[in-house]
Amino acid sequence: MILIFSASFLLLFKNESVLTSIRKNFFKATTVATGTTGTCNWTLDSDGLLLIEPTNGVSGTMGTYSSWGTFYKYNTQITSIKFNATVYAPVNSEKLFDDFRYLMSFDGNNFNTQNVTNMSYMFNGCKALVEMDVSNFNTQGVTNMYRLFTSCSVLTELDVSSFNTSNVINMSTMFSGCQALTEIDVSGFNTSNVIDMSHMFANCQALTEIDVSNFNTQNVTDMEGVFNGCQALTEIDVSNFSTQNVTNMRWMFHSCKALTEIDLSSFNTSNVIDMSNMFSFCQALTEIDVSNFNTQNVIYMNSMFSSCQALTEIDVSNFNTQNVIVMNAMFSSCKALTEIDLSNFNTQNVTNMSFMFSSCEAVREIDLSSFNTQNVTNMDHMFYACYALSEIDINNFNTQNVTNMSSMFGNCIALTELDISNFNTQNVTKMDWMFDNCSRLTELDLSNFNTQNVTSMARMFSDCRALTKLDISSFNTQNVTSMVYIMNNCTKLKSLTLGPDFSFIHKTYELSTYSNPWVKQGTTAPTYTSSELMNAYNGSTMAGTYVRINNIRISINKNDESWNTNNIKVALYQNGTEVYSYNQGEISQVDGTITWYDVAPGTYDIYSSKNSNDLSTLVDTGKDIVVSE
Repeated sequence: MILIFSASFLLLFKNESVLTSIRKNFFKATTVATGTTGTCNWTLDSDGLLLIEPTNGVSGTMGTYSSWGTFYKYNTQITSIKFNATVYAPVNSEKLFDDFRYLMSFDGNNFNTQNVTNMSYMFNGCKALVEMDVSNFNTQGVTNMYRLFTSCSVLTELDVSSFNTSNVINMSTMFSGCQALTEIDVSGFNTSNVIDMSHMFANCQALTEIDVSNFNTQNVTDMEGVFNGCQALTEIDVSNFSTQNVTNMRWMFHSCKALTEIDLSSFNTSNVIDMSNMFSFCQALTEIDVSNFNTQNVIYMNSMFSSCQALTEIDVSNFNTQNVIVMNAMFSSCKALTEIDLSNFNTQNVTNMSFMFSSCEAVREIDLSSFNTQNVTNMDHMFYACYALSEIDINNFNTQNVTNMSSMFGNCIALTELDISNFNTQNVTKMDWMFDNCSRLTELDLSNFNTQNVTSMARMFSDCRALTKLDISSFNTQNVTSMVYIMNNCTKLKSLTLGPDFSFIHKTYELSTYSNPWVKQGTTAPTYTSSELMNAYNGSTMAGTYVRINNIRISINKNDESWNTNNIKVALYQNGTEVYSYNQGEISQVDGTITWYDVAPGTYDIYSSKNSNDLSTLVDTGKDIVVSE
């Protein structure tokens, strides 16, 4: 037979689905591979159909995953699975169809699961599965459903309403990654024997509702991430949950971004060890009542409320934190919180406080008087972007073991004062961005800072636009490798004290460019541009305070009779040494005023000549003048 195709008909072959349809209608599928599994035969054809049927034509049992032999090298060619006659799944059905990544349909008719006890990984990674009939599954003997449907990411519906789960112990990750499912009916699930529910519905991103109100969780010990990433859920009724045996609540409601309320009043948390990320990224929650939480055994609280952006208040005053070792990012990005009562916190065992209050933009005050920081090693970004904090009392902080202070106070734009004079920084290696954009700080006492182990100081004081003085004479920069922009955009900086162990590493960008030069205090020369000071500075010979000459102008009338009626020559002295001579001044012919420009800040004694016959001898008039910075 000769087939004739028109040109327009041939264009259809550009569409893969049309091509497949045409192929099936006009060309008979050919056998690609055959084999046996248990007491069944399997055949894979060129259409991607895997047909499994009993060897005797009546009934047979499939072999386990490990007995499939070379079959799995064809798993990327299988697009559909069917069964002829009665095919029994093996007792251990773990990974039976695991990672059949191009499988699009599974017809469960004639597939009998009555003998199965283990269904873990059974359909794990079937990422192309769009239809699946498991309504006839007999699960009465199943104890393990771990990762049963994990990452069936395009499956839009799944009927598990007939599942008998009375003997199931493990439901961990059961539906995790079923991103297209909008609903799962688990209302009939018997969970009385379940121990592990971790990540059960994790990343079911399209799920709009889930009824778990009848779940019996009396034996559950692990609830880690059970609703993690259920971004479309607006409510979850867990009021009936018994959590007395739960030890792990890590990531439990993480990224439930649409959740507006949650009732945790029934929660017994006396045995919980890990609460890290428990509510993180619950961005629509305005309140969370955790006042009944017993946290006596909790070790991990890191990121517990992180990015709960709508949360306006949180009562953690009853928290027992005596065993907690990690608190990093605990309240980070709680942008609507105005206050947090931590007065009862026991932090004696905490080692990590990095990002703890980072981006708590509305918090006006934090009482940290109870904080014991003797074991803390990381304070990275601890108060970063606490925009509303005008003061932080951390006088009680013991920082002897801290190694990282990077961005610790960065972007605290309302901070007007900060007492860190008691800081022990002997072990700190990172100070980059530490005070970056603390734009209202006018002074910092760093006299106690030991920087011998610091490797990074990049942008440490950048954008501290109100800072007028900076004394870093104690700084030892022997191990510093990065100092770029350390004092960039400190627009009001007029006094800089450098020590013998300090050096500018890059000799560029560390200091801002100013229109007026620097001069060592007590001298008038030499003067330095910022670039010249960075390149010339040698701690062994140039240590001291450098002040910036700010075009200060002062005028003195040489004919002031209160000094000497015959004054005709006037100069400025410091410590008996002339620093601004008569000849350096600009003399007015109108009123006899002498004006000096670019006068360095300081206090000057005014000297004048005795009389017109002795212009070479100048004497102290007893008057002085103060030039402010």
